[in-house]
Amino acid sequence: MFRGEENKLRALVTGGCGFIGSHLVNMLLDQNWDVSVLDRDNSPFCSISDRVAFLKEEMSNQGAVRKALNGVDVVFHLSWSGVHQSSNQDMRAHVEINLLPTISLFELCL
Repeated sequence: MFRGEENKLRALVTGGCGFIGSHLVNMLLDQNWDVSVLDRDNSPFCSISDRVAFLKEEMSNQGAVRKALNGVDVVFHLSWSGVHQSSNQDMRAHVEINLLPTISLFELCL
């Protein structure tokens, strides 16, 4: 999937400030990808490089997601909110916060 320096692959990493996402972002940068991150906030794991386009947004903001997808070749969807205990306590909220924005992301990717 390497296109060469003048035509680098462009990736969007949702949840790119989380533990796994931040490591993925660093690996992609090391492999000379153009990287954008869409995340709702910076976490202790995240140190956004000046080489990364960072969009501080919620996944539920379809306009922001659409904008973040512009020109992207690959999407790594790592954004998710909640833990097992909270999802079991309020399944409806868990679906509204996580699953519905994920379905919207998939539809926008088409």
